[in-house]
Amino acid sequence: MKRIKIAIIAMAAVLIAALGIYFAATLYNNNKIRKAEEEAEKLVMFSFNADDTDSLEINGEFGDYRIIYNNGWVLEDSDEEFELNTSAVAAMIVTMSDLKAEKILESDEASEKFGFDDPIRITISSEGNEHTLLVGNNTATHEYIYMMKENDSNVYLVPRTTGMVFLMDKFSLMSTYIADFTSSEVNAFCLWSGDEKDENILFRMSAKDDGSWQMTAPYEDDSVYNTDIDTFINDVIRDQVSYFVDENLQESDYSKYGFDNPVNVFEISSDDKQVKVIFGNDTENSNSMYALIANTGQVAVVEKENISLLRYSTFDMINPEIYSESISNVTSVEVTMPENKASLEIEASNKKYKCNNTEIDSADEKAVSAFTDFYNSFNNAYLSSTEKNAEPDGKAVVTIEYTLINNIVSIIEYVPVSQNAEDGYYAIKNDKYTGYTVSKDVIENIISSYEKLEGYLK
Repeated sequence: MKRIKIAIIAMAAVLIAALGIYFAATLYNNNKIRKAEEEAEKLVMFSFNADDTDSLEINGEFGDYRIIYNNGWVLEDSDEEFELNTSAVAAMIVTMSDLKAEKILESDEASEKFGFDDPIRITISSEGNEHTLLVGNNTATHEYIYMMKENDSNVYLVPRTTGMVFLMDKFSLMSTYIADFTSSEVNAFCLWSGDEKDENILFRMSAKDDGSWQMTAPYEDDSVYNTDIDTFINDVIRDQVSYFVDENLQESDYSKYGFDNPVNVFEISSDDKQVKVIFGNDTENSNSMYALIANTGQVAVVEKENISLLRYSTFDMINPEIYSESISNVTSVEVTMPENKASLEIEASNKKYKCNNTEIDSADEKAVSAFTDFYNSFNNAYLSSTEKNAEPDGKAVVTIEYTLINNIVSIIEYVPVSQNAEDGYYAIKNDKYTGYTVSKDVIENIISSYEKLEGYLK
């Protein structure tokens, strides 16, 4: 019995010792965790609600800027004229609202050694509280940036990948968008190939009161593809510069970047503003070129492949068909060819068609197909090239005169560019030269389609 009691006592002693070790270890770990949390807490420079920010001030060697939120971020009381890079502003606010350092240094040389004798000062107001960050130099290895908080003697090491968002100069605050518009507000735009001469206009487009678009130059045309124009606008408003290199450029200095003899000029406008961009010389890298925001004199470098507007031509803006009318809207067509003339009478609703007073048998599928093929040969004729400066003065080889159900008459004429058919034909619509030509294939297709139809008229 005595031995049993001794064993029980020994086991109790072991248990008590184990519990003591457990509680001691737990206490140690808790202290360790608490200490780690306290150390981590020391590294937190700022913690506030970014969504409640109402102002941002930047002061430094590059200038002083105050930015406020007023249905969007805007410069307040600034003599500077530039669109604000709101993405950069938002990035600064979000980063600073939850800013943590990796290390804290203790030094009496903060101002001189770490760049705080003339730091970038960033002050954010959020929920009525002001938070001020001082941004100093990079470390020797450029791995960190020295930073401080106002009224705090600590020097914080913030990773450069995080802190570079605060390295703001004037160019960093400028919007990188070439045309800072929303798609819905754009109501006109124009692109020149070369300088701003009428003969260099690739297209000038303007919105009508009903929201549709029309081309006003190089010739007037309402038959444009609104969806393609919408695509163009959405592309343009996303085009961005890579970086800025100069500002307040005067016209006398345009030759420095090639703006005196531009590659392209682009202009876009809304009811409230207009922006003109001039594209000049290539940089030392042939993949990039200089661009001037003419309104503000800012000179930027753009990557050519990233500027979508430079890839568009006149044919991307218009209906490439010289004239196309649904057969259901037509009552008659007169087609004059070199050796033949076709007079078409059309009652599409009743599927009745005549050519030269001969009715097409509606039961004869091949005859009906030959009639519609002939109609489509001239109705779906496509423009092929631009000849804006030409002055057609010859006699039309082919003339098509449409009469619509509303009695409107439209006349299309094709005049040879030269005696060589390979040069194509000028396209003239309603006595006005369009500025474009069609290939010889258009004329050949009209003639051959009529010859096929003739076989069903005998």
